[in-house]
Amino acid sequence: MQNQTPPCSASQTEFYASLLQTSLKTNDPFTIKPIHCRITKYGLHLGVYLMNNLMNAYAKNGFIRDARRIFDEMPLKITSSYNTLLSAYAKQGMICEARCIFREMPNPDSVSWTAMIVGYNQLGQFGTGVWMFLEMMKRKIVPTQYTVTNILASCAAYEALDIGRNVHSFVVKLGLSGCVSVANSLVNMYAKSDSGPCTDLDDILKEMLDQLRWNSRTFLFKKLETAEVESSIVNNVATCLAQGIAEAQQLKIAANIAGHAGTVITTLRKKCGAFKKSKWLLCDNAGLRRGFSASASAPPELPGFDYEPKPYKGPLADEVLEKRKKYLGPSLFYYYQKPLNIVEGKMQYLYDESGRRYLDAFAGIVTVSCGHCHPDILDAITEQNKLLQHATTIYLHHAIADFAEALASKMPGNLKVVFFVNSGTEANELAMLMARLYSGNLGMIALRNAYHGGSSNTIGLTALNTWKYPIPQGEIHHVLNPNPYRGVFGSDARHYAEDVQDHIDHGTSGKVAGFIAETIQGVGGAVELAPGYLKLVYDMVHKAGGVCIADEVQTGFGRTGSHYWGFETQGIVPDIVTMAKGIGNGLPLGAVVTTPEIASVLAQKIQFNTFGGNPVCSAGGLAVLRVLDKEQRQKHSAEVGSHMIQRLNDLQKKHDIIGDVRGRGLMVGVELVTDRKEKTPAKAETGVLFEKLRELGVLVGKGGLQGNVFRIKPPMCFTKDDADFLVDALDYAMSKL
Repeated sequence: MQNQTPPCSASQTEFYASLLQTSLKTNDPFTIKPIHCRITKYGLHLGVYLMNNLMNAYAKNGFIRDARRIFDEMPLKITSSYNTLLSAYAKQGMICEARCIFREMPNPDSVSWTAMIVGYNQLGQFGTGVWMFLEMMKRKIVPTQYTVTNILASCAAYEALDIGRNVHSFVVKLGLSGCVSVANSLVNMYAKSDSGPCTDLDDILKEMLDQLRWNSRTFLFKKLETAEVESSIVNNVATCLAQGIAEAQQLKIAANIAGHAGTVITTLRKKCGAFKKSKWLLCDNAGLRRGFSASASAPPELPGFDYEPKPYKGPLADEVLEKRKKYLGPSLFYYYQKPLNIVEGKMQYLYDESGRRYLDAFAGIVTVSCGHCHPDILDAITEQNKLLQHATTIYLHHAIADFAEALASKMPGNLKVVFFVNSGTEANELAMLMARLYSGNLGMIALRNAYHGGSSNTIGLTALNTWKYPIPQGEIHHVLNPNPYRGVFGSDARHYAEDVQDHIDHGTSGKVAGFIAETIQGVGGAVELAPGYLKLVYDMVHKAGGVCIADEVQTGFGRTGSHYWGFETQGIVPDIVTMAKGIGNGLPLGAVVTTPEIASVLAQKIQFNTFGGNPVCSAGGLAVLRVLDKEQRQKHSAEVGSHMIQRLNDLQKKHDIIGDVRGRGLMVGVELVTDRKEKTPAKAETGVLFEKLRELGVLVGKGGLQGNVFRIKPPMCFTKDDADFLVDALDYAMSKL
């Protein structure tokens, strides 16, 4: 097919359109793509119908970037075009991108709403999915059977019987309760619950019996065999079924059902004894389940942890604070009105001088990735310390080479050359130097609200006045921040990107050295950039002769859950990547990774770092990479983070002070406001809650220019129990505000 040439009598457009239409029938992207590439090369234009089919083929086969490119090129977008891309994003768990498409839609239909609900539920953001379902009902958008079954499956998974009953009431009103898939989902939900009265199952049974849904009845008994439910329910179900079928004169089936019911009851009695109750059933609210905020009448308690801290015999907090004020720089600040004297740490917990345990939800400012005093990392550091602490790179040592090899293997594309430094600030300094040398230009572009370090050069890249001294910042310009919550264009990446092009056109010679950005701004308050922004900007910067730098100091090493590197969430590969913090689990370690071509510019002169990649830090850094892989911390961050974000979203509905919940994995921000419409920063209230959380045993960070964002970025060994405790503590503190 690819070897054909256009006949002389037909135009290229007609020929390739026909060829593409034929290839689309194969639904094979590897057959379709060469033809599409040639159409693009010749600048040929396809009709909306053909473009829509092409986008659909790419999306169904997981080629989402290609599908998005087609979508952006379409002169006229129809509802099915939006739905195709929306569904593809949702299925891949790219909920931010899906949400952006959803908001762009002039009139989202039932398919659009369903795709969003499925996407939220896949990420564990159950509360948001339910909220969207209720919004559908308010707007009188009729849900499909698939929508309903998805919501009910979530209710079953989270044992959220109260919400499930509300959904059930909508189902009855819509006349969907007789559908097999919906009935099965309802049965599944009620059968899994051990709190419910028999009437819930009875109602569904009657609906099934009315329409003689035999497969639903079979499904019900399969569920009853495995569920821990009251024997009276099983008896009632059997009686109801047998009676209903007998009335329908299906006597043979009735006899079989009655016999099956007896077997089920016998099995349950053998397996379950007295049919134990669920441990999450609360006596004062039978519908309450884990995943929903507990009563705020009593303060929550820390999850159990099998570890005993060593007795502390050192100086107490007052003495340490006095020495610190006397001998250390006055620019140092500390958290809390009465600063904590932290003397020991173990995994996700910290201990003060009295031995009190705290949940560390800030990880030493997003630095402890694997957990405090992780045994594997301690062993690696200790063993190397016994052999050789320091020698510098003027001699050979395997540790730095082994570490560089392992780190390069984690990078995409041609990012294969590693430079080791001691901090994120040093990494960004070196990256900016490379950009200027390689491009031959001086002008750097950074984002407002960014933080890239505190040295004289990186202060220029930083764009928060609380961190900047009144010194020349050099050839650096800050463009609009693509903040979906507070930004002037919401989640519209294209409008933010136009500001970058405007600066290149009017504020430079047309050439720049480079562009640097965090994918999720850390100090700025866990702000995730608008979806698709970096792809647009990277193209502009490359055309202007610059290089693109991804600051992964906080987002790297799987913390976001969905990806190993934050920049991957934007679907791009940078020219230079900087990293620190989590790379060493507390060791003074940073790195810059780039391509061989860019790295070669430093060979013009001597480039040397005394402590960068020393044997001890290299051994520790390599151990960190191995622990992250062995313990599957990226996957863990995705699961726990989704659970926590879902709970925080539920909490947002209860407390008006929560203006925004955002982030990915275990890099989460909760922005507090006094007025949701005006988004007025709740600076004073944040301070009060910050102190209250400490009293309850939770240590979080603060961020944003006004200090009104809680930064929740714990060690990546943080569990769902820890997440529940944190949210319950936040709920309790806000209820007392």
